[in-house]
Amino acid sequence: MTELTIAVSANFAPGASVHGATFSRAIEMAASWVMQKLGVNLDVVWVDDAANAGGGRRAAESIVRSRAKAVVGHFASSAALAAAPIYAEAGLPLFLPAATSDRLSTFDNVFRLCDSDGSRCAWIADWLDRHSYGKIYLKADGSLHGESVRRALLGVISPYRVTADASLADAILFSGLFDASLSFTRAHMLGGDARPVFLTDDAQVLGLTDGIRGLTGEVYVFGLRTDPPTDVGMHMQEIYLKKWQQKPGAYFFETIAALQTAAVAQLDPHARSFETVLGATTFDARGESHPCRVATFQSTPEGLVRLNP
Repeated sequence: MTELTIAVSANFAPGASVHGATFSRAIEMAASWVMQKLGVNLDVVWVDDAANAGGGRRAAESIVRSRAKAVVGHFASSAALAAAPIYAEAGLPLFLPAATSDRLSTFDNVFRLCDSDGSRCAWIADWLDRHSYGKIYLKADGSLHGESVRRALLGVISPYRVTADASLADAILFSGLFDASLSFTRAHMLGGDARPVFLTDDAQVLGLTDGIRGLTGEVYVFGLRTDPPTDVGMHMQEIYLKKWQQKPGAYFFETIAALQTAAVAQLDPHARSFETVLGATTFDARGESHPCRVATFQSTPEGLVRLNP
């Protein structure tokens, strides 16, 4: 039987990442699918990257020394950017389920299964143009992810819609990691500011609802669709729900698709189209697959509710 070895990397420390459980569970389910459907033995090499640049470099160096022939991860763009050139030098392809920085598309060995910041922000700008929120104030938390999203938004939102003076804004858009996003939103609401707040994908977790419970205000999240896009996806969601008593979170299907693609690419290096849980997946010259799964959610006491486009 054919033997495959694929490395996976993210921040696996319990409670350290809002997406950690989703990533680990998705890898577990995808590995089972690969072995059953492709008829191979799959060895998954788990390497923690601490979700930062230093951790990404250390993880990449460890993976290069292993028997892995492909990598799925890193969730954090900072870790992925540090690791990508190390994989490139070693000839290892990197399949990204969640790292969104546009700079990652400059590496020939990188293939992305989620929407990039540029693609995602173009969708957000279009959504804002179709809704009546007037002037928008953009704020970031200083993280690589937060700044990448803020810069991408400045490049696509109509200049007349953006104000550099927060006091003149009709709505606030905050891009950043979850803890910073929650802290900002709580301070905004506790301060009695009635203007709506828009957050980005790291806030697409149950902790947001719990963190602002009892507070008054409009809070939205520009995140990812979590509905299963295929029959295989529907089946996997049913398994997930039965095993963990909740629906999978953001980047679940993208992670499964990344491992599926990495496995098929090892078996057939000439493959150009991949049947994944996201459907037929192909990559353009910059390694982008353009899944177009961005969505807007509103925070309610019952959780995040997806709005109509």
